[in-house]
Amino acid sequence: MLVTVSLAIASSGARAGAPLYIPPSQPEGQKKPEDPKPAPTTTTTPPAAVKPAAVGRARVLVMDLKASEVPPTTVETVTNIIVSGLSTYETLDVISGEDVKKLVELEATRTTMGCNEDASCLAEIAGALGAQLVVFGAVGKLGDATVITLNLFDSQKAQALGRVSTQSKHIDRLPKRVAAKLHELVAPYHESNNLVMPPPPPPEETGPGALPWITAGAGAIVAAGGAAAAVLVALPLLDYNDARGRVVAAEGRFPNDNAAAVDAAKIAQSDLTSARNAYNSYGFLALDGGVALVAVGIATAGAGIAWAVAASQDDDPDIGGAAAAPAASTATTGGAQ
Repeated sequence: MLVTVSLAIASSGARAGAPLYIPPSQPEGQKKPEDPKPAPTTTTTPPAAVKPAAVGRARVLVMDLKASEVPPTTVETVTNIIVSGLSTYETLDVISGEDVKKLVELEATRTTMGCNEDASCLAEIAGALGAQLVVFGAVGKLGDATVITLNLFDSQKAQALGRVSTQSKHIDRLPKRVAAKLHELVAPYHESNNLVMPPPPPPEETGPGALPWITAGAGAIVAAGGAAAAVLVALPLLDYNDARGRVVAAEGRFPNDNAAAVDAAKIAQSDLTSARNAYNSYGFLALDGGVALVAVGIATAGAGIAWAVAASQDDDPDIGGAAAAPAASTATTGGAQ
């Protein structure tokens, strides 16, 4: 019992002699530091899902064209023409800028990114939409001509594939010219990937062709027909005048050769009657009709010649050409800063 009490006293003494940890006192006016909070994690809501391009087809993003002194309706129409034209290619899966706006609000994204048609930005947008190719360009005025320029950009290689341009003084001629230029624009991509290109569209006929000269020729033929009708009228008139002259000659033979004069007068009178009947049956109709045909033929031929001259003066050549963009090294594309 004594041993137990001694051990307990010794144990308590040992604990009493051990140093105790006393935290340092907090200076007055200084708050106790708080435990650091973990940084909040931000979550970005992904845009609406974009359907992948069909197997064996390259997705093409057609950006809205820039406008320069051109009404917005014209730019929108030209953009739709480009989208429709590229959609005819079985190797391309086309989406337009309007489609993108409805899907991911592309314009807001571009504004946020401070994006322009440079390599890194186009590659970033196209990559987000799964588009390998990007078509962008502008529509503007140069004098009285509307000029369209188009560029093809490969987002995977981050380089331009080609550039084309076309122009016209007549807005209604642009659809056919744009279709021809689209064929030139996508040709380098198809050639580099061994893809079959559809045949090019038929060449454009900028003028009326041979129609003015056909009209002028038809007028000349009508005028010649009228002149021929007038010649038919002249035949009975010539016969009539000849017969009448013979009648006068027969009358002059009287009274010396009465019998012969009477016979000659009878023959001449018969010819005179026949010529008069021929003229009365068709001559005057041929004369009136011939004169009318000559007038119509001359007017038609003149109109055809004037048309041909006006068409030759309507000089509206498509001097825009296609240029293959020089190969560029693949650019590194970073995210938006």
